[in-house]
Amino acid sequence: MLALTGCTAFNNSDDGTADGNGTSATTQTFQPSGGKPTATLSIASGSENKEVAVAIQKAADQSNVAVTMHYMGSLEIMNALKAGGQDHDAVWPASSMWISMGDTKHIVKDAASTSTTPIVFGIAKSKAVKLGWADDTGAAKPVSTADILAAVSDGKLTFSMTSATQSNSGASAYLAFMTALRGGDGPLTEADLADDQLKTSVTKLLSGVDRSSGSSDCCSPGSVSDWSAAECPA
Repeated sequence: MLALTGCTAFNNSDDGTADGNGTSATTQTFQPSGGKPTATLSIASGSENKEVAVAIQKAADQSNVAVTMHYMGSLEIMNALKAGGQDHDAVWPASSMWISMGDTKHIVKDAASTSTTPIVFGIAKSKAVKLGWADDTGAAKPVSTADILAAVSDGKLTFSMTSATQSNSGASAYLAFMTALRGGDGPLTEADLADDQLKTSVTKLLSGVDRSSGSSDCCSPGSVSDWSAAECPA
């Protein structure tokens, strides 16, 4: 099995459609423009890869191989790997961490990173100005994780965040928050994870989460304004 990985941001506005190809809410097939494909590649993919549809179509055209993307949550991809991954030829999660945790049977034989994109903390201009994080023109000032923690602690800020146990963006944000609040350099250690003061700070910061979901789509601006518990379960 082949593994492709990338690290992605919160927002995903692409609707996943592609001219001349079959699409549904969870799958998208790219047919080569040259005619009947010589083979079909099935990929278990994170939904953020809808944004690279043009590149996938180009690859299908050049190789004469059809590509079917099965869009899943990060946790679903991890579980598919644990189950042996028989239904797919490749996996393309948002982060390699889901492969590391899911590939318990060592079925992934080749892996490559495709992209690196920062996790973004988005805030309305009016709220940023009110918090002193931007001037009246909207020009942003430097804001630290400690500033976010202070605003949450003072009851001045709540935010949406995907689940750290189900979504790449949520897991990446959680680890970034913890690393920033710890301070210093280098990766998190077991000692950091056992630090009571750090755990208290992270717990307080995450108390500001007023909406969570296993999907980044459900925490995008459009979904937040028209949120449905049925469509975006926690």
